Amino acid sequence: GKVLDKSGRGNHATQSTSSKRPILQQNEATGAYYLVFDGVDDFLVIANIDFSATEQLSLFSALRKLSDSGGMIAELTLNGYVTTGGFYLVAGNEPGVVQGYSASASNSNRPMIQNTPAPDNAVLSLLFNKASSVSAIRRNSVAGTDGSASSGKFANSSLYIGMRAGASYPFNGHIYSMIIVGKLASNTEITNTEGALAKNLGVTL
Repeated sequence: GKVLDKSGRGNHATQSTSSKRPILQQNEATGAYYLVFDGVDDFLVIANIDFSATEQLSLFSALRKLSDSGGMIAELTLNGYVTTGGFYLVAGNEPGVVQGYSASASNSNRPMIQNTPAPDNAVLSLLFNKASSVSAIRRNSVAGTDGSASSGKFANSSLYIGMRAGASYPFNGHIYSMIIVGKLASNTEITNTEGALAKNLGVTL
């Protein structure tokens, strides 16, 4: 029911309801641990995480999606598509996205990846730069279609993992790692992070 934030900032992810907790398991091939989200009601929430000082954000995640029904990987605010300062990253089908991954920052044009049907092992990198209205996404070190990002700072708000606000878009799959930082990662940081996450997931970049 609790995942500790390794940054030291105390942004721990919790779930107080036992039936809604993802299950911890281990990858026999890589030895890495991952959380199993059931695609029904499992999710975690960070009660308050503050990105209000920045217009830039980088997110990295290693995961395995087991369904192409739209499932929320991570979302800042109750609805990152319409809420000022919010963002989301979703796996699976959305309007205009087939069997892929897509994201948005406050009603912006979505960066997306198409046609990676479940089951799919993915190391995802997501970059938002509100200052220049650019957003980008990568899967297993390959760039997807760029989008835009609305202007303004990100929010000081709750971060949901595995479901939108604990009410919709349940993610069906495994999450190995999630790293979110309030800056744009450099090319070296992106490459190094993707390489480390790929080893845990067992994919070759």
